[in-house]
Amino acid sequence: MEVLNPGLEGDDTPDAVLLVMAGQAAAFVGDTEVQLRYLKKAAEVAPEVISIRTELARAYMNQGAMQEAITELESIQHLDEEHRRTDLLLINAQLRTGDFAAARKLANDILNKAPDDPGAYVLLGSIELIAGDRQQAHQYYLSALRIQNDYLPARLSMARMDLEDGNLVVASEQFDRILLIDKKSVAAMLGHAQIAEQRGNRDQAVAWVERARSADKNALLPRIVLARYYLLTGDAEAALTIAKEVNALKPNDVSNLLLLGRAQEQAGQTKDAIRTLEALIASNPQIISAYLDLANSYANARSYEAARNILKDALKIKPDLLQLKVAQVRLEILAENYSTALQLAEMIQRQHTESIEGFSYAGDIYLRQKQFRKAQYAYQQALDIRPTAGLTIKLARAYSADGKSDRALRVLERGLDNLPNDVTIRAALAASYQQRGEFTLAENHYQDILKKQPKNPVVLNNLALLYLEKDPVLALGYAQEAFGLAPQSIAIADTLGWLLLENERLDEGLAILQRAAAKSNEPTVQYHYAVALAKNGKSIEARDRLTNLLENGEDFKERQQAQSFLNSLASQ
Repeated sequence: MEVLNPGLEGDDTPDAVLLVMAGQAAAFVGDTEVQLRYLKKAAEVAPEVISIRTELARAYMNQGAMQEAITELESIQHLDEEHRRTDLLLINAQLRTGDFAAARKLANDILNKAPDDPGAYVLLGSIELIAGDRQQAHQYYLSALRIQNDYLPARLSMARMDLEDGNLVVASEQFDRILLIDKKSVAAMLGHAQIAEQRGNRDQAVAWVERARSADKNALLPRIVLARYYLLTGDAEAALTIAKEVNALKPNDVSNLLLLGRAQEQAGQTKDAIRTLEALIASNPQIISAYLDLANSYANARSYEAARNILKDALKIKPDLLQLKVAQVRLEILAENYSTALQLAEMIQRQHTESIEGFSYAGDIYLRQKQFRKAQYAYQQALDIRPTAGLTIKLARAYSADGKSDRALRVLERGLDNLPNDVTIRAALAASYQQRGEFTLAENHYQDILKKQPKNPVVLNNLALLYLEKDPVLALGYAQEAFGLAPQSIAIADTLGWLLLENERLDEGLAILQRAAAKSNEPTVQYHYAVALAKNGKSIEARDRLTNLLENGEDFKERQQAQSFLNSLASQ
């Protein structure tokens, strides 16, 4: 802008190209109003230049001003007789306003001018698809393929329809045909990824998206999908690598910068995340999600006052946004300012009477303060507004912490009656039965979950513990399956290591328990590791570990067994 400004000032009519460049610069920093002003001026200076007028129409469309875009495009149709770009933009605007009749008429005009062009049929098919006439859309795509059998837009459109309709075998065959025509078709690879996802094969889905990423070094979509997937699964380094690729391909894009900031934060690069998000807010001060992410980064860095100020700035923009108020409560809980957090939660209760968040967070605060009855009341208030699995489990925990295990069990049973298909409540209920020694009931619920989620590592681990004494061999099978699905879980590694010892596979048990004990100070894990050491002939080290464990006074379920085991070692 500093370079362009001298050419735009003064009494002389500014150059249209400079005006367009100034509009593009304004758009680059997110100032769409300034962009629109410069493009209007450029169109006035050079009304005969189609590219300027279409750029102005696009700017209108990006702002949601569809009628202005349509008026602009209709006024230049006569200037664009050799190319379709104006017509296609106009059809796009008409579809976005729901004027399907006008879009059909214009698309048929294109078809009449070029009856042998498969693209015209695909255009008509796409219009019908948006209008909801899938059968007619399919016929248009078939017409395109009769003209040109290897016309990829038609094949892709048909494959996507099959995918949406659940015809996975047919869709897969279509995507295979596309890859025979174009072995680097990113769209076909992503289609295969969707099919694999719907079939429950997550690894194959990721492999297809990775293949799409490799096929086109400039393709954004597979990279965005992968980065978000790796963030979701906790592979922060992979997510960060790909997020950097995304931002290199399309710098200064709001959603891409948000992705980069989240990847930096998850990878432990909090300072970088803060810099990224601060720059994003500076250029796009209306993006509320950036404020939320920045406040989270400051909170993780224990810069609580900075986080508070960021949330206050966001509330000046969106004073009624519940998400920001919830973020304030969570921040104060993290900072252990429970009285402030409770005041904010109560304010949410008053201002958002149909929301469960105010009561739910109040319950969380009371539970942390061991005010169990107040926690129970708050959670019940939230459940009365809207029953959810999370609230049901929280209320049950509040009763358990208060020593009312029977009441907690009834809450879970009633919750499952209300939400019979909810896996989380069923799992909590099964775990409750397991703790009470009602193993048959627990097993029935676990097996019911496995019918829906056969690769649920937590349920498999709990089944392994359930069969620990009754059938160690079967228990070991469940534990191995759970470990294969979640090898990073300390609890699952501990279960597998202990069962390996129970099945006399001492070396393997020691190796797994040693890794688990190195990552966790959990007393049960340390006790199991000490037993593994003793069973592998390292009694002195086992005695030292057990002595240290028992001398620190921490209570744990196996404390009595650990003391007995230490006594037996001392007598040897």
